Parts: sequence; structure tokens; C-alpha cells
Amino acid sequence: MSDEHGRKTVIDLVAGLGMRVYPVGRLDMNSEGLLLMTNDGQFANTVAHPSYNKTKTYEVQVRGDAQKASVLMRQPMKIDSLEVRAVSVKLSKQAEDGGVLLISISEGRNRQLRRMCRQCGLEVVALKRVSIGSLKLGSLKVGRWRYLTKKELKSLRDFNMEN
Repeated sequence: MSDEHGRKTVIDLVAGLGMRVYPVGRLDMNSEGLLLMTNDGQFANTVAHPSYNKTKTYEVQVRGDAQKASVLMRQPMKIDSLEVRAVSVKLSKQAEDGGVLLISISEGRNRQLRRMCRQCGLEVVALKRVSIGSLKLGSLKVGRWRYLTKKELKSLRDFNMEN
């Protein structure tokens, strides 16, 4: 919502919208991908708060033993004395020096994926959120936004009620 160095923020992207909206959850400065914006506080809370266990999936390009890490991340690990684990981890592309992992989590703790990767001996090269529940990022370009369709809104509402 703000930046101590005066850099553009996600709010700058929707400045001409005509209403105050705020992000649902967060992406750090070195991450990209799907970020919902809303003016409905309850909706934001039920999608973003860790206690609701909403699944978010990320495409994570890493350096290191991605195959080994994909197994380790499914096991409980400690971050700030809290036990976390990935809901699912798939090695979608393997390279000589790393690979691309599709990692789903439900907690969304501060820099959780980067910290989990570090504990597994991986260096994160790029991190992109590709879905929240059944909602997919698709081909939307970095820095662009769009309204959700009625079908997508229904899916998120159903997602909120079922999970």
C-alpha cells in the first residue's frame, strides 16, 4: 500500500478506479502474480488469513536440488517457531542447476516460500503466484489488472464457503 522509498505500489495500478480498494494478502517486492483487490474487508480476511487455510499456488524457479526439496517441503518444518508445510509440491521442470516447482500452501506466512526453500537448500530465482483456489492468473501481464467475471466471483465465494 505504501513504500518508504517512494516507489510505485499496487495501489498506483488502480488509482483511477473511483473507489478505495486494498490488496487481499501480499506479494513481496521480488514476487509477481495474482493479487486480488477488494473493498470488502470480510472477503479479504477469509481469502488471506492463515486460519481459513485457503490454498495459493506459486511457480517458483530455484537453483539447487529441486527434486530433493520437493520431497522435503511436504514434511513439517519450523519457521519462526511455527510448523509449516506445503499442501503440495510438484517438480514441473528440472534443470541441471535447479528447476521450477509448483508449490501450494494454505498458510501464507511472511516470506514463507522463500524461507522454506532456503531451509531446503534452494535459492529462489523467481516467484509467481499463479492461483488462489480455483482462480488462475492466466495470461494477465505484469502491472495489468481486470475485473473478475461473475463466474470467478462465484467460484471464490464457493471456495470461501467450502474451505
